[in-house]
Amino acid sequence: MFDIKKHEIKQCSINEFNGLLKALDNRKILYETAQGKDIGPRAYLWANISKAYLVYNEFSDKIVTRCFETDLNELYEDGYLDQMESVMRSSIICGKALKFPRVVKDKSEATVNASGIIWSNPKYNGKNVYCYEYDMHLAWLGVFMKNPLPDTSVEPKLKGIVGKDEIGFVKNGLGGYNCGDNVVFEGDYADYIFPIMHNPNPAFCNKLLNEINKLDGLLRKSRKGRFNKWLGTMQNKNPYIRVAVIAQSNKYIVDLIKKYKDKLIFSVTDSLGAVERIPELDELIGIAAGCWSLKIEGYLYTDRFNRLYLDNQGYIKNSVIRGVPKQHLIGLNITEYKQLTKKIDPTKNLYKIDEDKRRLVKND
Repeated sequence: MFDIKKHEIKQCSINEFNGLLKALDNRKILYETAQGKDIGPRAYLWANISKAYLVYNEFSDKIVTRCFETDLNELYEDGYLDQMESVMRSSIICGKALKFPRVVKDKSEATVNASGIIWSNPKYNGKNVYCYEYDMHLAWLGVFMKNPLPDTSVEPKLKGIVGKDEIGFVKNGLGGYNCGDNVVFEGDYADYIFPIMHNPNPAFCNKLLNEINKLDGLLRKSRKGRFNKWLGTMQNKNPYIRVAVIAQSNKYIVDLIKKYKDKLIFSVTDSLGAVERIPELDELIGIAAGCWSLKIEGYLYTDRFNRLYLDNQGYIKNSVIRGVPKQHLIGLNITEYKQLTKKIDPTKNLYKIDEDKRRLVKND
């Protein structure tokens, strides 16, 4: 039976999505979720709040299941399908250059984990403030290039105090804000202890960094995602590498939060929003991995972990709210935003599925 979570979903633009549908004109399309179904020779087309999905089998020497996604508010540009690098390709490219042994069969065996930070300062919750948003350039690549890593070619010492030139990991540690405590150094207790090593292929990492800095548009976005996609797959192969990178990145961010807490509005993974310029970050603005940039400057309203970017008149011009497309909020003021029900009206999407035309069409 089909499980979309076990397949790679390729993003594409509305035009590319309709092009795929055109190629399936001779195939029966069922307008329902394919989850739990036997795909067979049919194609499945369905939509959730703001995205449409297409699933079908491709028949050649063997059956290959294809899964595609597009945003009904046209957030994906033409070229996504060809230019955005797949997780598999990223894993192969980085895996050949950054060789680490497999230490688990899959992620179910991993007893160490890490997750990015999502933090909001209650001091500024529900307030419209002027925000300076900083973004760290290639944060995880920067940590990988500069910080200590575990030498997992040797068996770890178990349950002890981390010694000099060693790195330790805490079993089943917390994620997010506290994730930095999952990796420890000399003098601290750890469940798994490895010798320290460093970036095994600086030339590859520097080449990737230089490529990214020369690109723009979709190709830049694709290259920026290459290392992070590979790092994500390491949870299935060598979770100590992934945890070492993410935990040390988180610790750096958390240290900044503690240092500038009264001035900071939020933090998400490798970005920080502040009510005033932070000289320490201004001095680190640059294009090297781990440097900072001033990404956005303007009015911001925070509703816990939701962010609404406002124009000078107080109307929403952009938003970051999980599960709520920005198209549904643009042009509203804060009072109107508060009056919205939690149910999102899909008729506000720019596109919809037209079953008669077997295409995505403008939602007039």
